[in-house]
Amino acid sequence: MRSSVRQTLRRSEILRGKESLRSVFSSGKKSGGKFVKSYSLRVAPREDLPSVRTAFVVPGKVKRAVDRNRLKRLMRESFRRRKELLFRHCEEFSVALDLVFLCLPPAKGARLPSFLQIDTDITSLLEKIIRTVPANTPSGSELIA
Repeated sequence: MRSSVRQTLRRSEILRGKESLRSVFSSGKKSGGKFVKSYSLRVAPREDLPSVRTAFVVPGKVKRAVDRNRLKRLMRESFRRRKELLFRHCEEFSVALDLVFLCLPPAKGARLPSFLQIDTDITSLLEKIIRTVPANTPSGSELIA
């Protein structure tokens, strides 16, 4: 049986642009794990965009670009493996979300988090987001176009 959601992370599913990120950070609902924080913002569904768009951010406090890119890659892979449930849930309730996952910098001298640690955090954050989707029925004033 084939699933309707592709296991790849398409270019259209990536949240891009400073204004989009700024609106999610300022108006989005924040949830936190030990290594990763998430910001989720409900937006008006559009036909030309997927129901969920996602960005992955690592702050500049993680000094080496190699480490920042590795953390983003680990977050993307974890999300890619778990996105099907979120996409189906959003389509079922006709909801569109913009998500930002922010990897917290490790303490000075500490090692970077492993894939298992990041995957555990992202899985729990996605479960929290899924639980809040049906509870929030959209009103016209809450949706951002």
